[in-house]
Amino acid sequence: MTDKQLRKIESKKVKYLSQQYSEQFYKILLVGFISGLVYFLFNMLSTNDMLTLYLFPYILSFFAFIGVCVNYSRFLFAMQIGVTRTNFWKAKIWFVAKMALLVNIINILVSVIAIKLNAATSIYMYMQTYFGFFHNTFIDVVFMFITDYFVLLFLMMIVNTFGTFVSLFNRVGKSIFYVIFIFVYISWQISLTKESFVNAIKEIFNNLHISSLLYFLLGITEKGDLIGNPIHLIITMIIFTIIVTGLNYLFTKLEQVKR
Repeated sequence: MTDKQLRKIESKKVKYLSQQYSEQFYKILLVGFISGLVYFLFNMLSTNDMLTLYLFPYILSFFAFIGVCVNYSRFLFAMQIGVTRTNFWKAKIWFVAKMALLVNIINILVSVIAIKLNAATSIYMYMQTYFGFFHNTFIDVVFMFITDYFVLLFLMMIVNTFGTFVSLFNRVGKSIFYVIFIFVYISWQISLTKESFVNAIKEIFNNLHISSLLYFLLGITEKGDLIGNPIHLIITMIIFTIIVTGLNYLFTKLEQVKR
């Protein structure tokens, strides 16, 4: 068998793995879609508040993170059909890239519907920070889609990399890491609601003289009173995603089948 034929077979295996992962992901995403819809309808019936539709993308994204986090079972399946760790990693990356695109399309559609039903757009970071930079509604919408995609891709790659890292440990180790992760996540979210905490973080950044760098990477002004440049954020997300993808590859090469 020639090298070309071997590469073709390996390519088919990568596509097959990616397809299998996608089919598993669709089931989890469907649960997220139904959960978001039920939450919205329940609040509509009880409070008649359309604002709850804005929470739908966050609910869907949460279930998407769950869908890409589970890694060890996928690794076992790849080993069972004779896929190398490198090709398994390629299948994961392709799978995450496709699913990020799918989730982003759904989120953007829901966001557009929410904006049409309710004029309050300040809840969307892009609308508040970057929309209007190109002075053309169509181009602004296109870049909103592109920016949201790369941000979501970065977050999903982080979650998948975390799941890959955790899969290196036994059940006790996994449980400890997941508990720590959930605790840190919840604590961080609660802390962000405290003005004193946010001000303390800003003060730390100012003292370290890195606030200007952060503003540059995000494409926003230090005063925050001007429309930011989303191209900066897109480039930043691409660079960070490449770094995280490299870590993902490192952890994937270290994975072992636990006896």
